[in-house]
Amino acid sequence: MSESNDNDRANISQDLPKILSGEFPEYIVTHPGHSQYSKAGGGVSACGVAALNCTRIVLGLHAAGIDSAQLVQELTERRFLDDILRPCLSWSISSHLAVDEIHKAPAFDHSLKRVSSNFGQASYGFLKRLLDRTAEVMQKRKTSACVIITRPPEIIACFSIADAPTPLFVIFDSHPRPNKHPDGAAFIFYHSSTSVARYLAELLKYDEGLLREQGLQWQAQLLTQCSGDIFVASDAVSSDKKWAEVALDASLQVVSLRAQVRERETQTQELTDEKRRMHAEITSLEHDLLRIDSLLQRERSKVEHYKQQIATLRDMSQLASQGEAPKPMPYTGYSFWRPWQSAGRTYNAFAPLGQHIPPSPPPPPKPEPKPVPEPTSDVDLVALELQLAFNEENEQLEAQMQELQRIQPKFFDCKICFEQHQEDDVAIVHPCEHAYCRKCILNYAASKIEEHRYPILCPMCTADPQGNAPGEIDDEAIRQLGLTEEQYVVFVEMQMLRYSILMHCRKCTQSVFVDKEEYQTTNIIHCPLAGCGYIWCKQCSQAVDPSVGEHSCDGTKELDHIMKQHGWKHCPGCQTPAEKIAGCNHMTCRAPGCNTHFCYLCGELIVRSALGSEINNAKQNHYTRCRLF
Repeated sequence: MSESNDNDRANISQDLPKILSGEFPEYIVTHPGHSQYSKAGGGVSACGVAALNCTRIVLGLHAAGIDSAQLVQELTERRFLDDILRPCLSWSISSHLAVDEIHKAPAFDHSLKRVSSNFGQASYGFLKRLLDRTAEVMQKRKTSACVIITRPPEIIACFSIADAPTPLFVIFDSHPRPNKHPDGAAFIFYHSSTSVARYLAELLKYDEGLLREQGLQWQAQLLTQCSGDIFVASDAVSSDKKWAEVALDASLQVVSLRAQVRERETQTQELTDEKRRMHAEITSLEHDLLRIDSLLQRERSKVEHYKQQIATLRDMSQLASQGEAPKPMPYTGYSFWRPWQSAGRTYNAFAPLGQHIPPSPPPPPKPEPKPVPEPTSDVDLVALELQLAFNEENEQLEAQMQELQRIQPKFFDCKICFEQHQEDDVAIVHPCEHAYCRKCILNYAASKIEEHRYPILCPMCTADPQGNAPGEIDDEAIRQLGLTEEQYVVFVEMQMLRYSILMHCRKCTQSVFVDKEEYQTTNIIHCPLAGCGYIWCKQCSQAVDPSVGEHSCDGTKELDHIMKQHGWKHCPGCQTPAEKIAGCNHMTCRAPGCNTHFCYLCGELIVRSALGSEINNAKQNHYTRCRLF
C-alpha cells in the first residue's frame, strides 16, 4: 500500500509494473487535501457527480485507444483527480440525487451507456456477483466497464480494466476513509473480485443489532439495500476536451433545474389533489343542500294546504254555530251551485279546496230573477259536499286524459334506414342525441365489434366533417341492444384494453386488470385482490412499508425517517449523521477535514476550527444561552 504526494511520484512510477502484474494485493493512490469535502470537491452530496464524472473520463480514455499501462499511470496523477472533482465546484444541490437522475444529464447520457441495474442487500455475496457480472461485461464487450454502487448516502465507482496482464479492478472513492486513506479521495487497485467484494462489504456494513430492535426491522432492512449500475463507454465519445467540459457544466445545470422542477411538480400535484378533494366536497354539500331545500318546500306546501283546509272548516263551523249561512246561489232547476262565497272569499268546485279565486268583474245588468227561498245551513253543507265530490271526480278525469295522451304512440325517423318507427323502438346515442331504430344500430354496432373498432362512435357524427364532440355507443347502450354473448365479450375486452392494463402481483402471483392512467401516474402499487394487500415500488420492484412514510428506491428518505425517530442530528459542516451516546451536548465531528463543533441539543454550529482557543471561546459563548448537560 502506498500514498502519493508530490515527493513520491517516482516511487509510484517504479511500482507501476508491479501494479499491473499483480504483485501488490492492494495498492492505494491518494492525494491529501483532495476529496469531495475539500475546497476542490463541492460538498457532501457531490459523490454521485464525482463517481459519474470519473466513469466518463476513465472509460472515455480507454475507449479512445489508451492502453492499460497508460491508464493506470493517469490514475496516479494529481491533475487527473483535479479533473474528476472540477465539476463538483458548481454543484449547489444539498440533497443526494440517484445515479439514474445524474445520468440523464446530456454529457453523461451521451458518453456513458448503462448496461444493467441491480438491486440487493449490501452483503459480500451480492457485491461478489455484481463485480463478476461487471467483469463478464468487460470480457464480452472487449472494453473496460464500471459498476457504480449506491448505498445511501454513499456512491462508489468500481472499474474492471480491460487488456491488463492480470485481472485488474480499480475502486474510486471520493470519501476519505480513516483506515485506508484518511486525508483525501483515493484509487484502490485489486486483482480479484473476491478482494474487492470483501473490502466493500466491510466498508458498507451495517449494525445487525438494528434488525432485532422492535419497531425498526423494516427501516433497518432498507438501510442494508444497495444498487449497482453497470456502465460502458458509449459509441459516440467526444475527444474535444474543451467542448466536453462545456457540455458537462451545462448538463449539471440541467440536472439542478430538473431537481427544482420535480420539486415544483410534486407541490403542484399536492395542490391539485387538494383542490379536487375540496371541489368534490363542495359539490356533495351543494347536492345535499338542494335535496334538503326541496324537502323543505314540499313540507311547507303540505302545511299550507292543511292550514287552508282547517281555516275553511273553521269558518263553516262558526257560521253554523251562529245560525248564519253563506249567501246561496239562485235556484235554476239544476242540482249545481255556482262558486260558493264566504267571508269575502270565493271557492270553485273545479279548484282545490281552499284555493282563492280573485273576484271577477261585475256582469252586465240582467233582469231581476225570481226570488227563491233561502236554503238552510244544512243545504249549504250538502252543496259544499257535492262541490268537493265533483272536484275529486274532475281531477280523476283529467288524470285519465293525461295518461291517455302519455300512452299515445309517437313516431320518429331512423337516421340509417330513413324509415318511420314507433318511439318505443328508438335507440338514442348520447350526448349527440341522434335517434336510430334498434335493428339498424344493432347491426352497426355488431359490424364495428367484428372489425375490433373502439370506441363505437355515432354514425351520424362520424359522417359530419364538422362534428367536434361525437356521440358514443357506451356499455349501457350495448347491453340494451341484444348482442350475442361472443360479441359482448369482445366489446368488454376492447373496453378493458382502453382504460386498463394487466398487472401481475409478485406476492399472490395473480394477474388483474387495473386502471391504465392510475397505473402510469403512480409509483407505489397496491395489489387490489382480496386477501393480498401487497405494496411495492414500480421503479425498483421492492416491497414498501406504508408505516415508514414516503418511499425512496435508494433508501434516503427511510434514513431521514429513522434519524427523526431517534432524534439523531446531522453535522452542520459535512451533514454526517451523528448520535450522542453519553456525555455533554458539545459534539465534535470526526469526519476527516471537517473540524466542526456543534450543539446536539439545538443542532446549531458552534465553530469550525481545529484551534483549541477558538473552540473554547466559541463553546463558552454558545453555552451561555444553551444547556451543556
